Amino acid sequence: MSGPSLAAAGARGGLVTVASQLVSLVTRVVGLVFLARLLSPEVFGLAAIIVSISTFASAVIFLGLPMATVQATVLSQRAKSSLFLVNSGLGVLLASILFFSADAIADYYGQPALSFMMRWLAVVPLLSGVQSQFRLQMIRDLKFTPLAATEVISQFLSTGTAIVMALGGASYAAIVAQGIVQSGSQLLMVVVISRWWPTKPGSWSPEVRGLLAIGLRIFGTNLLRDGSRSVVVPIMAIFASPAAIGNYDRAQQLVVVPINLTVDQLQRVAIPILTQFRDEPARMLAYMRRAQLAAAYVTATAFLVGAALAEPLLATLLGQDWKLAGTVLQALAIGAVFRTLGQSMQWIFISSGMTKKALTFSLWSQPLIVIITLLGLPWGVLGVAVANAVAWSLYWPVSTYTASKAAGFDATPLILDALRAFAFFGIPVGASALVARFLGLNDLLTVLAGIGFAVIAASVLALALPAVRRDILALVEILKLAGRRSR
Repeated sequence: MSGPSLAAAGARGGLVTVASQLVSLVTRVVGLVFLARLLSPEVFGLAAIIVSISTFASAVIFLGLPMATVQATVLSQRAKSSLFLVNSGLGVLLASILFFSADAIADYYGQPALSFMMRWLAVVPLLSGVQSQFRLQMIRDLKFTPLAATEVISQFLSTGTAIVMALGGASYAAIVAQGIVQSGSQLLMVVVISRWWPTKPGSWSPEVRGLLAIGLRIFGTNLLRDGSRSVVVPIMAIFASPAAIGNYDRAQQLVVVPINLTVDQLQRVAIPILTQFRDEPARMLAYMRRAQLAAAYVTATAFLVGAALAEPLLATLLGQDWKLAGTVLQALAIGAVFRTLGQSMQWIFISSGMTKKALTFSLWSQPLIVIITLLGLPWGVLGVAVANAVAWSLYWPVSTYTASKAAGFDATPLILDALRAFAFFGIPVGASALVARFLGLNDLLTVLAGIGFAVIAASVLALALPAVRRDILALVEILKLAGRRSR
């Protein structure tokens, strides 16, 4: 594929991915609002422990093979069938471990309900393992729109199921059903749409061994990254009440979803494109600078506005029982600004073929993030949230420098682009939203006024500052490129 066509395919795939994730985000927020008013913080606190463990197990199942497979220029049918068996086998193994360890986990926390949830949610890693290669086939075929549709539909079905069950009086079962319906419905859809089916697997040929070697290095990196996400809640649960954990988890979910939208979902579009520039560091840097604009101007600014309006926003959406979640969200949202940019550096490591260096970097950086985060434990869940924000603010510049050096280009443009977006756009827009907090309005009017002030400030800055205007015009060009057909 030629350069312009490749860029158009990448932009179009990114636009579809972001649009679908925005729909999923709205669906999740609506579900969160309804479920938070139907279920108590204690229910969400206990569910957070099991969901953290189950999500971590699902990440282990992939073994780093998704991104290893996507960056491969050629992949045979027999190799794909072999990798299907690897992912499915790991799914069966980890699902069995979770199922049979359910009672031990429930006894450790002294919460019998955990056993019920663990046994049912053990199905999720199994379903994730089976669907992995079907999803990857769709990505390799650039079927971004159908894949995005499966994610939106599965999110809608799972959220609707949970709400209906909660209205019927279910509590823990509603949370369990949400996870199973999402994974199960997505599996059925990707099997049908991918038009791929495993056949007789090949021997452990150099092709498969090479992918496994790359995958294992990516896996090690992801294991450390996802471990830093997943280990905090189970450890906090030893010291904090289920209600406090529930408040922390709701705030954390509101942060993780946009990060997932920007980093984890867009990487399936960005990495195949960046891989084409592996031997051209200057072009890779140019593409990465454009890709980072969305994170710096859109996601980071949204987090800063969210931090400014967190308390009245969650009071409006979830009710007064979730006041602590609003305070926690303020700290987590600030940390998420740096977390989004820092984790996107993974795209550079993978696309440049430097997965070994990525693993080496993660071996010390991700545990350090966990350690710094847990230093806030003496001050409760709010202390943990503040410490987490500090950890990610330190991680961002170091990860940018390390990834850029591995790829063979200077990190300075990426860092300066982000700082310019913060200083001239994100922080002023967030500060404008904060003004609404001092007007003495009720929670709903405070949120509406804050958003209005933020929009006005963003418009004025875009018109008044040439640097901001250039960056926004570059984003507009990306959107226009997404609409063109590849030639």
